[in-house]
Amino acid sequence: MKFVFPNSLLALLLVACGSAPPILMYHSVGGGASDAFTLEPAEFSAQLDWLSAHQFHTITMRQYMDFRDRGAKLPDHPVAITFDDGFADAYSVARAALAAHGMVATFFLVERWVAVDAAHRYAQTILGAPRSYVTWDEVRALEAAGNEIGSHSLTHRRLSHAAAATLDEEIGRSKTLIETELGHPVSAFAFPFNAVSSAARAVVRDAGFRGAVAGDHGMGGAMNLYRVGIYRGGGTEALSRALGESWTDAVMR
Repeated sequence: MKFVFPNSLLALLLVACGSAPPILMYHSVGGGASDAFTLEPAEFSAQLDWLSAHQFHTITMRQYMDFRDRGAKLPDHPVAITFDDGFADAYSVARAALAAHGMVATFFLVERWVAVDAAHRYAQTILGAPRSYVTWDEVRALEAAGNEIGSHSLTHRRLSHAAAATLDEEIGRSKTLIETELGHPVSAFAFPFNAVSSAARAVVRDAGFRGAVAGDHGMGGAMNLYRVGIYRGGGTEALSRALGESWTDAVMR
């Protein structure tokens, strides 16, 4: 007897078995820093070249959740690229590199770090280097290029042991404010510091997010998705290791 599974059920089975599309976690490209979280533009471009040469196709987290929730069709060899924090180089460097390769990403923003305009751009020192962040016009330009925008909380607080009121503010209010700026729902959340708790996951779900990512702390549930961190100096070998168990054409079709 031959069993035929509905697309939505097949999607759930594949996710449960660890065959969901891989999710890559980036932070910054360029930006004048040399920490482990900041890739040189040439390294990032080489990684995108590698993805293209190996016939990977980028998807947004919304597409990922459409597949997970209802079995929506994805391109062959899908991979989700994500960026945390909303550094200014998301707009000034990563946007152009992605567009040049016909690729997209999901950018997770810390709402209070996004400025109304360049004259009020938010900046701080991280790991000894001055860093600046995107403006709302730059966020809209990222979105216009086909990328997705998600929330990375209100102020980038660690949420794993946060009080209930803090969780509501950091998660729910960030969603409301980002949606107000963009004029449409925001469906994906990234936990700051990849710090997760059952209470935080519940607030993310109740706030109306469809999915949340949590770095290598992720366990595969919709509100605790696993990501592979990509760090400075890893080169294309990092991608090869991360994507070595990617889907086959047969699974995707």
